[in-house]
Amino acid sequence: SCLTLQPDNTWTKHSNLTRHRYSHSSAVYKSDLILIGGGEANTTEVFRHKDNNNNLWELTWDVAEGTDGCAVTTGPGTAVVTGGHGCPKCAYQFNLQTGEKTKLQNMNEGRTSHGCALYQFDGTTTF
Repeated sequence: SCLTLQPDNTWTKHSNLTRHRYSHSSAVYKSDLILIGGGEANTTEVFRHKDNNNNLWELTWDVAEGTDGCAVTTGPGTAVVTGGHGCPKCAYQFNLQTGEKTKLQNMNEGRTSHGCALYQFDGTTTF
């Protein structure tokens, strides 16, 4: 389950995911929290927190590669997923409005259990 840290420094239950997961990655886009992959979650699902009033999670798209230990970052309207134990050199870009997936060129070196940030400078994008 997901937890919320309250102002009095206590933890309360926020919501339940549809599956237990660990070694997942997450990112924030607008008001959505995006969770990608993770052990025991079939490592191919992405969930977005869509309804702040009812604390519901919704399956949004299929990642298609093993993403246990992947990293995710968001940019303008997109999420980029890199690496993971199932495909360490893989990289995908997702359109967050349509869910359309684009396979990016494989990275030169595989990465697992890593962090990821999007940095744009002089027309290049660095992850």
